[in-house]
Formats: sequence, structure tokens, C-alpha cells
Amino acid sequence: MSFYKFSCVWADALPEELSSVREDHKVLMPSSYKFEQSHYKSDAQFIRNVLRKENIVMKSTGEQYRSWCYVVDCVSALLYILLKGETQQAYNIADASSNISIRELAELIAQLGGEKVITILPEDMEKKSFNVVTKSVFSTKKLEALGWQLKGCMKDKMLATIKEAGNL
Repeated sequence: MSFYKFSCVWADALPEELSSVREDHKVLMPSSYKFEQSHYKSDAQFIRNVLRKENIVMKSTGEQYRSWCYVVDCVSALLYILLKGETQQAYNIADASSNISIRELAELIAQLGGEKVITILPEDMEKKSFNVVTKSVFSTKKLEALGWQLKGCMKDKMLATIKEAGNL
């Protein structure tokens, strides 16, 4: 099992374990980019598009601004919190250099996959199901104060994610 696949499993399981077993640490995780066939979030949909050699079709302007974090970095941070975190404290996990809009995410994935982003504005009925939160960015100062550091850039990590997804 690759470290990437291992991280995907842990990223799904650890937050639940942390909240049920380790009541002394609270962790807030951002949108982590990883790929699973059944994953329904925008990053997985965009990756599926480029793997199929299809353009990415967005059903919104993609203005929502989010904290993102590579799944391997999320697992690294979770383990770091378990080992070095203070009890009764909450920690945010994110990669400040990966705070981007959904549109920017789509454009990055399209560029890496050699495709384009096409916007088709949704019908009013579709808009009702959209997330109304326009900005969701986490501060990682407390986590960084523990000594946790990131290496690499979002572009390289997203490319690794796409390559790994192509090997599934």
C-alpha cells in the first residue's frame, strides 16, 4: 500500500477516532484533496474529468474560497497533534498556501490534466442546493507553534494526487 493510499484511509478514520477516543484533542480539517472513485466533492469530480480526458464543467462561478490540504499532510498533522498537542485544545489543519477558490482549484486541475474549465451557470432550482458559505479558511498558528511544517506546493501535490488516481 502506498503512503498516499494509507493516508487516504487514515484521513477518513482518524478524525472520528480522535473525537470518540481522544476527547482531549479537537481537530478541524479542511477540504483535503485526495481521490476516491465514490468521492463526490469538487476536487474528486474535477480529477475524474481530467482522467477521462474531459473538460471540467463548473455549475457555478466557483467563487467559494476554501482551505485545502493534501491528504498526506492532513495525516501528518493529525499524528503530530496526537504526539505533541496539548490536552483540551483545538487545532486547525490546513495549508495556507493552498487557500484558493473552487474556480482556481478547477483551473489548476484542468491545467495539470491538459483540459479546460467550462462554466455553465445553474438553474435557480440547482442553486438552492449550493453551499452558501463563501469563505472558509482555517488559521494554523496553533499547529505551527507545535513545530508542524509543510513541504512542497499545492501544484506538485495535486499532480501527485492525479497520478495516483490514474493508477487506482
